[in-house]
Amino acid sequence: MLEKPKIFVLIAAAGSGHRFGSDIPKQYQSLAGKTVLRHSIEKFLPFTSPDHIRVIIDADHINLYQNSVIGLGLAPHVTGGSNRKTSIFNGLKSLDNVKNEDIIIIHDAARPLVNAFDIENLIVRTRSCHAATLVGNIKDTLINLNDNSTPNRDCMKAIQTPQAFSYKTIMGAHNNFKDQDDFTDDSSLVIANGDNVEYIESTGVNFKITTKDDFHMAELLLNNARTIRTGMGFDVHAFDEKPSETIRLGGIDIPHPMKLKGHSDADVALHTITDALLGAIAAGDIGDHFPPSDMTFKNMDSAIFLKKAAEIIREKNAEIINIDLTIICEEPKIGLHKETMRLRIAEILDIPIEKISVKATTTERLGFTGRKEGIAAQAVVNVEVPR
Repeated sequence: MLEKPKIFVLIAAAGSGHRFGSDIPKQYQSLAGKTVLRHSIEKFLPFTSPDHIRVIIDADHINLYQNSVIGLGLAPHVTGGSNRKTSIFNGLKSLDNVKNEDIIIIHDAARPLVNAFDIENLIVRTRSCHAATLVGNIKDTLINLNDNSTPNRDCMKAIQTPQAFSYKTIMGAHNNFKDQDDFTDDSSLVIANGDNVEYIESTGVNFKITTKDDFHMAELLLNNARTIRTGMGFDVHAFDEKPSETIRLGGIDIPHPMKLKGHSDADVALHTITDALLGAIAAGDIGDHFPPSDMTFKNMDSAIFLKKAAEIIREKNAEIINIDLTIICEEPKIGLHKETMRLRIAEILDIPIEKISVKATTTERLGFTGRKEGIAAQAVVNVEVPR
C-alpha cells in the first residue's frame, strides 16, 4: 500500500507589521488570551505533528517567538530573509526527509481565523491537483484609478492563505525563480512556473490582520468563540508514621521527618491541581484515570498524573489560564519552597510560571492539620475552552 503523503506547514511570521502601528509586531500581539501567531499555529496541529511545523521569524524577535510557542513542541524556527519569497524559500530548504509528493502548506501568521474545514478541504484537493489556495469573494465594487473602469468582480477573487502544494511543485518554482523577488504569494510563483493552481473558496472568516481595526474585529470573533471554565480541587493525605528524611510536595522533595501516606508518592499538592484541571474540562477526577486499585501506579511520581491532565486539556484545544494552589498544614513550613514549587509545576505543565500561584496557610492548630496529622491542599484553576 502506498504511503500517505506527509504534511509540512510553514508559517510566515518574519514581518515587522509597520502598518499595524505598534512597537510589538502584530503576530506577537495578545489576542483573546494568546498571541496571533499561536492562534495560527494551533489551527494546524490537528492535521500534522508539531515537529512538521516550522515558523519563519525575524531573528530580532526570538524572545517574542519563544514566549509564543511554549509547550507546542515545534520544529526549530527558521530565520527569514529580506522579503517574503526568500523567507519561504528558507523554510522549504529547512525541511528534512521530505518527498516530492509530500504536501507543503504555507500560511501567514496574521490570519488566525482560518477554520479546520477549509484546511482539510485544501489538503484533500492538493493530493490530486498538486497546488491549491484559499480565496475569498470580492464584495465591494472595484475601480481602476488609472481609467476609472469598474472590473467585473464576478471574475475576481481575493487570494488568501493557507496555500498548499506538493513539495516537487513548490520547490521547483522557487528554484526556477531564485533571482526574482517580486512575488507576493506562492500561488502566483507556481503559476509563473507553468503550473495550475486550484482555487478553493473559503467558508469562514479568514481575513488578514493588517490594521488595529482588523485586530479588534478578530478579538471580538475569538472572544465569542471561547469561554472560561473554573475547576476546583481538594485533597488530603495523612502523615506516615515511618521515619523519613524528605516529603514530596508540589513536585519537589522538602526536608521533613515524615512522608505522606498514599498509593502513589502522595503529593497532595499535585493531586489537588490535577483534580481541579480535570474538573474544569469535565474529564472526571484523578481516580478515574489512575485508579488506586491498579498496582501499576504504586509509588508513581504524581508529575505523571499532572502531565496527563495537561495532555487531555491540549487534546480538547483548551488552555490553562491560571492555577491558584493553597497548601494547608502546620509542618513543614512552605514559605521557603513556594518559588521552587512554582517552577516545578510550570515545568511539568509546560506553561509560564506567571500562571501559577502557590500559597500556604494553617488552621491555627485546629483540626487534623492543626494536630499535625496530615496535609490538605485546595486549588482553583481557570481553563479557556472552545464554546
